[in-house]
Amino acid sequence: VDSADPPNVLEDQEFNIQILPSNDEPPRLAPGVAMPLGITAVADKITTITPTHLAYIDLDSDPRNLQYEVTKTFPTEFGTLEHADRPYVPLRTFTQAELEAGKVIYRPAPTTYGPGSSSLMFQ
Repeated sequence: VDSADPPNVLEDQEFNIQILPSNDEPPRLAPGVAMPLGITAVADKITTITPTHLAYIDLDSDPRNLQYEVTKTFPTEFGTLEHADRPYVPLRTFTQAELEAGKVIYRPAPTTYGPGSSSLMFQ
């Protein structure tokens, strides 16, 4: 704080300010997660999507802040991706922390095509 009266004025002084990004590394696939990312779901059972199926880490972000966005959904006759605490409401976003807590599920359509399985792929 300049307490001089009148205040000191610096003319022709120059300085540089560099802003360092807090997120300088992009998220990367967690160790042990196999490519291609996906899961095989039984046709008539709810399947929990776990970090063994989909997991990224970001050294700069807490898992609660690492967010996924569903950019392309499949037709509802094939089932829906949901949050376990909000059944029958299709997911648009979820976090890595929700995956780790077992809150992201695939619910097959009520009218399944008989026994079998479906493959879900993540991109």
